[in-house]
Amino acid sequence: MLRIAAAEDLTALTRLRRAATGDSAEDAAGWLQRVAGLENILLLEKPGAPPALMLAAVMALSLVACGSSNDAKDDQSGDQPAEITSALGILETAWNDYGDDEKFSVVGGETGENMVEDAPADYDLSDRATAEANLALPETAQVDQAATLSHALNPNTFTAAAYHATGDAKELASSLRDSIQQHHWMCGFPEKVVVAVRGEYVVTVVGAEDLVDAFASRLNGIFGMELAYDEAMQA
Repeated sequence: MLRIAAAEDLTALTRLRRAATGDSAEDAAGWLQRVAGLENILLLEKPGAPPALMLAAVMALSLVACGSSNDAKDDQSGDQPAEITSALGILETAWNDYGDDEKFSVVGGETGENMVEDAPADYDLSDRATAEANLALPETAQVDQAATLSHALNPNTFTAAAYHATGDAKELASSLRDSIQQHHWMCGFPEKVVVAVRGEYVVTVVGAEDLVDAFASRLNGIFGMELAYDEAMQA
């Protein structure tokens, strides 16, 4: 009997994908959910067969034909990364990709009356000294948009900041990385920093390693952003 794949089939389909491509479990599952889409996969159920052999993908979006996850990114005929329209849009899209069980208490924007609860928000760049103190954004950085998403209890546990560069984005990424590594952190020391780049946009993510990695994987998986820097914080 043919049926559309469901969430409970993901584990078995991930095993098939890994066997075909050699991808990691995370990459295989991500490809199935975000590139192929479970709703686009038909399964053939064979009554009485062992559980491991119960599922076989039979649609044109086969698990083997599309190659590895990295190949899919390079295939110009395949799904393209999501369009980036604003710094805030990056953070909103990435955060909305989290499930309810993955989310934690967050705030967006600068401290004060403009702060937004439970969502990212634009960050006012009119006071560049404050932006440098809070985000490690160099005062001379050439940006005209900023948006932030931070852990509500301690921003050093997790903070993502997105920027639109008016100059060279890779130079901005480098200066942000250096500034973050040299920053004097109060109320705890972040474990990790990631700086992602695509086109005119740069995103920094600092905090606990697991939280940084989870957000960075969405920047890469949804937008195809290059993780220009992915490193432990230097004590």
